[in-house]
Amino acid sequence: MTCKANESGTMSLSAAILNQERFFRGYAFLAENTWELTSFHNTRIACAVDCSRDGLLYTSVPQNGNWHAYVDGKEVPITLVGDAMVAVELTEGTHVVEYRYRNAAFALGWKVSLVCALILLGAVQIAYKPDWKKYLPRKK
Repeated sequence: MTCKANESGTMSLSAAILNQERFFRGYAFLAENTWELTSFHNTRIACAVDCSRDGLLYTSVPQNGNWHAYVDGKEVPITLVGDAMVAVELTEGTHVVEYRYRNAAFALGWKVSLVCALILLGAVQIAYKPDWKKYLPRKK
């Protein structure tokens, strides 16, 4: 932008504006029903939550097909938020929510490894078959 001599001014350009009133109202809404983390492991997250109304419990856990959700000990379907983040439907009341990670590839991998180990042991047994007769008691 070019200004003529002795001219000045200011310009403000915003790509996005945060509506602070709406932001704080949404934050207060989300903060009403937070969860209390009760257990955290590599493949398991458990929490307790007290819901003041029916709704969706949102997490920032990304879904890759291996997470399974349990509410009060029963498996429930996972709802995706933004086609990526794990959430579950909850009814009003107190609930125990648990997320478990089960990797299907790992389950298949250990089974294949076990079969391969058994084949290897069988091959070693065949290749180095000892003469068992010399270890048996002799008849008199």
